[in-house]
Amino acid sequence: MDDAPTRRRPAGAKGLSVLLAVLALLLASARHGAFADDPDPAAPPEERGLDAPDEDEDDYEAEEKKDPRDEVVELKVLDDKEAKPLADGLSKASRRKDPDDIYPAFEAIEGVTHPSFVKPLLKLMAHDNSRVAQRAADLLAWRATADDVKDLWKKGWSEKANRRRYAVRTSILKALARLELDLDKRQYDDVDREWRWMLGNPQEAYGPALADICWYMGVRGDKRHALAMAKELDAPESNDPHNPATPPVEWWERRYKQWTGMHPQVVAALKRLTGQTFKTREEAKTWFTENEETFGVPWKDW
Repeated sequence: MDDAPTRRRPAGAKGLSVLLAVLALLLASARHGAFADDPDPAAPPEERGLDAPDEDEDDYEAEEKKDPRDEVVELKVLDDKEAKPLADGLSKASRRKDPDDIYPAFEAIEGVTHPSFVKPLLKLMAHDNSRVAQRAADLLAWRATADDVKDLWKKGWSEKANRRRYAVRTSILKALARLELDLDKRQYDDVDREWRWMLGNPQEAYGPALADICWYMGVRGDKRHALAMAKELDAPESNDPHNPATPPVEWWERRYKQWTGMHPQVVAALKRLTGQTFKTREEAKTWFTENEETFGVPWKDW
């Protein structure tokens, strides 16, 4: 009698079975072994032998960012022969009205300096165009010397043309900081007056100018402005919106945008003065109160 027919697996079925078996073993291994060194994945990282996230990581990175105001500009000092055509170009530019006729003279002295550049740059700080005046002040910051300090204040900060031109004035203040000028009482009162005016008449464009004032106070170690800066640690907001004397919403919006432009330098300047990184006004108040005797600046609520 013929043998009964035998059943045969379809071609490839044996290989498929082996593959499925291997996959099952891998899956089981993953389920039981993935957390073999981490028995409780829901536990806090430090309990699982892992590094906990650094809560201050963002703050640390922010502090590590270099402020361009702190950069030191290295300039090549030209001899008289090399400097003459450039100084002549600046002198001619100082008599021009159109900014486009002036900027090439500015560009020509990039990276170089000579005492003959100072006089025309001082004149250009009073130019009708505020951008020209500010650029002249920025160029003077690394070209003026201690002998030019009085002229920088008189022909720059105090110049009638620069009244209400805050970016120009604070560029001059940065130059004075690099020349290590400490403001006398009259000068400080003038700077403080500008500070208070900008805060009371907020514009987003004033943020960098306010930051420049903070930078000056920090690098010169001027504690007279420490309290005013500490009051700017918290974002501005209306605490009495139903009071008729409270400024409108639009005012607060401008004030907030202005604050964002100055806040990083507020924190940085206070750290220079106190050694502390304050996150809130209340933190600063506590520190000022506890260290009044040694720091010398009493906290005042106004």
